[in-house]
Amino acid sequence: MSRFTISQLGSKNSSYNILDSDLLLGSIGTATYDLSAVRISMKEYADYMTTTYAQNNILAVTGALSAQVGLSANGGGAHPIRLEDLPTSSSGLQTGELYTQTVAQVHGSGSSTVKVLCVA
Repeated sequence: MSRFTISQLGSKNSSYNILDSDLLLGSIGTATYDLSAVRISMKEYADYMTTTYAQNNILAVTGALSAQVGLSANGGGAHPIRLEDLPTSSSGLQTGELYTQTVAQVHGSGSSTVKVLCVA
């Protein structure tokens, strides 16, 4: 097996698309001073983060979040969304953020009091 130092590693440009098969190199250990080097694939890391870690910790995401295959969240219970607290237009929102409008605003006619949940 080859040995190298971190300073010998090359860098990837910012447009590089990470693959499931790409490997991460890291160190793991406990509260003691014993560390071990590990290699883990991006898929293994992502699977851990979206299952074991997410189920046992609060995972907060800021900014855009998307999923090509599917995305689910288990927060340990229901989280109500209060429509009156949401913005009433998509102006200034990022893709995927929630806002409300009335039926009349969405369809051009109809109720001006019944709210519709919209996604920017």
